[in-house]
Amino acid sequence: MTGKKRSPKYPFISLEKAIERANELYIKDGMNTVGTAVAKDHWGYNPKSSGGLQTIGALNIYGLLESVGKGFDRKVKLTQLARRILLDKRETSPDRDKAIKEAALNPTIFLELYAKWQETGPQSDESLEHDLVFERNFNEKSVKDFIRIFKDTMLFAKLDGSATLSDEGSDMQDEDLACEVEKTVIPPIQSKIGMRQDIFTLDEGQVVLQYPSTMSPDSFEDFEAWVELIVRKTKRNLQSDNKVDIEEEDN
Repeated sequence: MTGKKRSPKYPFISLEKAIERANELYIKDGMNTVGTAVAKDHWGYNPKSSGGLQTIGALNIYGLLESVGKGFDRKVKLTQLARRILLDKRETSPDRDKAIKEAALNPTIFLELYAKWQETGPQSDESLEHDLVFERNFNEKSVKDFIRIFKDTMLFAKLDGSATLSDEGSDMQDEDLACEVEKTVIPPIQSKIGMRQDIFTLDEGQVVLQYPSTMSPDSFEDFEAWVELIVRKTKRNLQSDNKVDIEEEDN
C-alpha cells in the first residue's frame, strides 16, 4: 500500500495575508521574542490549533518570522525583513517593494516557478497545475490551493508579469528580478566568522562568491535556485551583447 502523496513544502497563506499576521504580532509584542502559544493567541487560535502552527510555518517560509528552540520551549520573533516591510509607512517606497519581493521569493518552490516564468512567461492555471502534479509530485487535491496562493503572492509583490507582454519587456523584467535577488541575497563582501569565500579569476576579472560555511537543507535549496537564476541571467546578457556586436559589425 502506498503512502499519502505529499506536496512540496509551501506557505498555506498568501504573502499579503502573512504580512497582515506579522503586523498583528508586531502591534502586540513588537520585535520581542514570544512563545508560540502567545503568537497563536494574538491570531485568534487556541494553543493546539493546527491553523496556528500553519501560520507560524508560513511566516517562517516567507522569512518574516524566525523560531528559537524546539517543542514546548519554542519561541518566535519577527525578522528584520518583516520590520523593513511593516515599519516603512511611505506611500511610495522602493525599499518596501524590494523587501516584499524578497519575501515573495523566499519559498523555494515560488523562486523556482518564478525563475521558470522568466523563460516561458506566466502559465495558465491548467498548464501550471499539470506541471505541478506530473513534474513536482503535487497532491492533486491541494494543487489548486497552491496555485491560488502562489499567484496571489506574485500579484501582490508585482512579480506576476501581467503588465509585461513584449519580448523586450520580459527581458527587462527578468533582469530586474535577478538584480533584486542578487541585492537581497548576497551580503557585502567582507570577512565574517562562519563565512566562506571563493574567488574564480577570468580574463575579464574576478568572480567572487561568499556564503555561510553551514546551511540548512532549505537554505541550500534557496541558494542553489538563486545561483541557477544568476547563471541564466548572465547567459542571456552575454547572448544579447554578442548579438549587438554582430549587428554593429554588419553595419
